[in-house]
Amino acid sequence: MAIDRDDRVDTLAKMTAAVHQHGGKIFLQLAHAGIFAEVEHSRQRPVSVSEQASESDVLTLAAIEQLVTDFTQAAQRAQRAGFDGVELHSGHGYLLSQFLSPAFNQRCDDYGGCITNRARIHLEIIRSIRNMVGEGFPLMIKMNCDDFIDGEFIY
Repeated sequence: MAIDRDDRVDTLAKMTAAVHQHGGKIFLQLAHAGIFAEVEHSRQRPVSVSEQASESDVLTLAAIEQLVTDFTQAAQRAQRAGFDGVELHSGHGYLLSQFLSPAFNQRCDDYGGCITNRARIHLEIIRSIRNMVGEGFPLMIKMNCDDFIDGEFIY
């Protein structure tokens, strides 16, 4: 399931309507697997926060800016499709988690180094989404505090 294009909204709206018809609530989790993305599912090459994986493209500043836009547009589509809110997936080694992790994030720019910089993309995405969907649309973030690497933690 994806919400990366406008033509997916109507199909997803049928699902949210069915859930609402039965009194339920439904959130959409917005995720990007980063270096763990499987080409056969996404039809795109994996991306990495910094030089880690030889079979991935390192995100440029322009690509990071595009990611903020992509997450924002996905949240806006989710709202149009009738979802009751969205959750950003920043756990389990996915791309946003990779930004937080000093084990994965070896950047030397505004997105690397201290935790404030490593969390920068999260804040940019949250501000951008909130600006688009308004204050009343729930926005959550899923996080973990462990890189799942022996002896490594986010902080």
